[in-house]
Amino acid sequence: GQARPRSVWIDEVAFSPETRLPAVAGGRALVEGFEELSGRWAAIRIKGKDEIEVGTDAVLKITNENVKGGKGALEYQYSPGAKAATALFGSTTLRVKQPRSVSAWLKTSVPTMLAWVLSERDGSRYMATVPTAGGEWKQVRLGLGDFALDNESTDENKQLDGEQVNSMGFLDVAAMFGGAAAGETNQRT
Repeated sequence: GQARPRSVWIDEVAFSPETRLPAVAGGRALVEGFEELSGRWAAIRIKGKDEIEVGTDAVLKITNENVKGGKGALEYQYSPGAKAATALFGSTTLRVKQPRSVSAWLKTSVPTMLAWVLSERDGSRYMATVPTAGGEWKQVRLGLGDFALDNESTDENKQLDGEQVNSMGFLDVAAMFGGAAAGETNQRT
């Protein structure tokens, strides 16, 4: 059967010059608080190694009901597909020199595994996986060293350079590989 629609909520995305835990007093630079839709985020469908489609049946909106901080959060509603993965990507403007870590509040409608993707200006992509429990907010804090170079990407120094990051994205990895989220097949208990 067809997989049920899913949602991911994202709030308070920030970079920090601290290695792991963003400093609370002034050392953190908020990239996106999602108080309003900025136009820098889009849903895309990844059809193959060299083919993406912008504009999908996914819905992107600012919600005021399911928020971690402030008055709004980005809600991304999508239907998992076996033949193409739907992902959320946005451009970023860094407001901190030499960022060494990134943090965000994430929530998913079902337990799943997300890939958090950071891309440099030269097109090299780095990924880190983030498990989610479903139905609850989770603060994710990762050092840039926690991100691995994507297998289909190259980089001149094989290292994620924070000052070169110009976009980020979130991809439901569990939906790509079989469609079922962790625990989704046992929902009848």
